[in-house]
Amino acid sequence: MGGDGTWTPFHEDVYRSYSWSANICGQKLWRLVAPNQEHLFTDSLGNTIYDLRNYDPAEFPRFTSAVQYEVVQNPGECLFVPSGWWHQVVNIGHCISINHNWANAYNLHHLVDRLQRDYRRVVHALRDVADMDGFAQHCQLVLRADSGIDHLMFVQFLAHMRRVYVGCSEDQPPPMLAAHPSSVALRQTDPHFWSKGEVGVALDRIRQAFLRLRDHDPATRSDPSLCQLIDNELRELDMWESKVQ
Repeated sequence: MGGDGTWTPFHEDVYRSYSWSANICGQKLWRLVAPNQEHLFTDSLGNTIYDLRNYDPAEFPRFTSAVQYEVVQNPGECLFVPSGWWHQVVNIGHCISINHNWANAYNLHHLVDRLQRDYRRVVHALRDVADMDGFAQHCQLVLRADSGIDHLMFVQFLAHMRRVYVGCSEDQPPPMLAAHPSSVALRQTDPHFWSKGEVGVALDRIRQAFLRLRDHDPATRSDPSLCQLIDNELRELDMWESKVQ
């Protein structure tokens, strides 16, 4: 909910997730910037433009070349924002909208990118105390406080996605889905939940995320218990593949 003229700063959705916004009343003016143009609105200190309506062109001289779109969202309309699209929204009149962020196997690589980027920033910020006892654990604590998630939570999230995809492909969704009245409709309308071929593609992307964390992420490689958890998940994926082949 927001009154006339209220607005959000220029931002990218949390962890590069997808989002949708359904407008109930009022209008919203959206300004969206296509992905992979962060270099055009980031200064030498890593700061980005805060308000697209009021920024210093001398500080961000290249932003005028960015690919941008402007959209007016009316009542009853729903807007989908893909991963990586920076945007700013201004309410026109009193507005009520419903918004939701989510992720699936097809934007997992964006989420892994953001987790690793945020972790690198934490390590850099704490570099002066890198020789302290428990430095790795402190980095995870700061990462969780700053970004809302740490490596363990992310691996648990991937494990949950793996169980949902496998369960739905076998017509045995996890209890949380099986008990929900929309479970059957979900599997009927989303091909990733009823086609073994599509589920296989999704699970392969989940596997790649697990492998990337285990083999190429210093935070994961330094934590034997986390590596073991990932190995267990990879074995579960192997078992599923052997059953469907």
